[in-house]
Formats: sequence, C-alpha cells, structure tokens
Amino acid sequence: MANQWQIKRLAGALGAEVSGTDLTTTTNSDIQDIKALLTEHKVLFFPGQNISPEQHVAFGHNFGELENHPNLKNPFTDHPYIFELAATQRGIAVIANGTNLDDLGDHRPGLIAADNHKIRSPLVESGFHKADIRALAHELGLENANKPQAACLSSRFPYGTAINQELLAQVEAAEDVLAQLGFSQFRVRHHGEVARLEVLPKEFSLAAQHHQTLEQRIKALGYRFVTMDLGGFRSGSLNEGLRPEQIQVVNIFDGQEQ
Repeated sequence: MANQWQIKRLAGALGAEVSGTDLTTTTNSDIQDIKALLTEHKVLFFPGQNISPEQHVAFGHNFGELENHPNLKNPFTDHPYIFELAATQRGIAVIANGTNLDDLGDHRPGLIAADNHKIRSPLVESGFHKADIRALAHELGLENANKPQAACLSSRFPYGTAINQELLAQVEAAEDVLAQLGFSQFRVRHHGEVARLEVLPKEFSLAAQHHQTLEQRIKALGYRFVTMDLGGFRSGSLNEGLRPEQIQVVNIFDGQEQ
C-alpha cells in the first residue's frame, strides 16, 4: 500500500525512488498511487524488483500504449519494449542535458563539451523539437509549458571574454529589466561598456515606448551605452562574427566534427 512505501526524491530536476512495493502484486489502488507519483516526479525508479519481462510489460500497459524506442539498442529481442540502463560505479546511469533538435546545426561549444564527456541528449535521441516539448508539456499540464527559452547566461558574451560572477549578475539584472517591462523573448549581449538589446521585432514598439526607462535602468547597472539590435532577437547571434574556419558543428550522435 502507498502509505507503506518509501519515496526518496533524487538529486536533479526530476525523479524519485520508490521502495517497499512489489510491482508483481500491484492493485488498482496501487496503480493510481503510482500514476500520481509519476505526475509529481516525472520519472520513477523501483529498486530491487524481481520481475519477469512479461510482468514488466504488463505493468507498463497500466500507463498507456507501449512504444519501441527509435534509437536505443534493445538487448531483449523477445521484448522490444524493455530497455536496460547500466549504472556506473557511482550509481549514476546517465548524465543528460536538455538539448533538442532545434539546437543542432550551429556552433555550440557546449555541445562539443557535452560530447567530450559522454553527456546524453534524450530529447534529441527521441526526435523532439522545441514545439514537441511544449506540446508534451501542455499535455502533462506543466506550468512552464509556455516559458520562454532561456540559454545559459555565458552565451551573452563574445568568445574570448573572461567571464566572472559579477559580469553574469550584471547581464542577468539587465535582462530582469526587460522582463519586468513585459518583453516576451530577449537577450542582453554584453560588449564591455555596451549592452546590445535583442527583442522580438513585434516588440520594437514596446522598446520605443520604454526607451528612457531601458536606458536609465541598464546604465545604472554599469553600462555606458545601451543599444538596440535592429536584427531582433535570435539565438546564437554572437556566432555571426566568427570566420567559417572558426566554427565547429558537432554531430552529438557520433561526436564527429562536420
């Protein structure tokens, strides 16, 4: 029964370990409790289960139609729905990031680093674009389904810039100004004394309306000049100044430079 289970929230953004239950003897009430836990934690682990492949599949059917994974290799040829993840000595099977298919095909040093350290990208491996992620988030009723994309703050600095906590806080505070004024998607690119603002073209009029506030509040953070980029918001705009020979595009499936 659920009141006898031990629920241990795992480190990271999601996941919980459920102990004290035998998945081969679950009742309808148990399944409902597990569904509630799955809604809360998104991923569940049930350690110490002595469960056959047939029982495993039967348990999975309680949660909907089962599908074959399009990319993972399956060691159970007679049971295409079951996959095995081997844990490392530290007890961590996989380190994953949130990269999706729309992030590929550009110069992203972070992807090169991830590939070098064998970081997995499950959204890419599952064939997810940003629109697919938002659609699934809506279906699951997640509060952040419409949250604007937010890249790492280090992406606001030109390549070669020595970044410290003070500079990151400066950029973050400048972007907070834009958020407070109602901009929906934006970046503040840091160029020394210059803050270059990227907002959606449809919100240029909002920038004009608040131009004095933008200038005063962002200058108060330590910038000498506040400029508007007429190219508008776009991801990876700092790549535009790179020469072709400086750009590496990595295929994160096999780690080979393109």
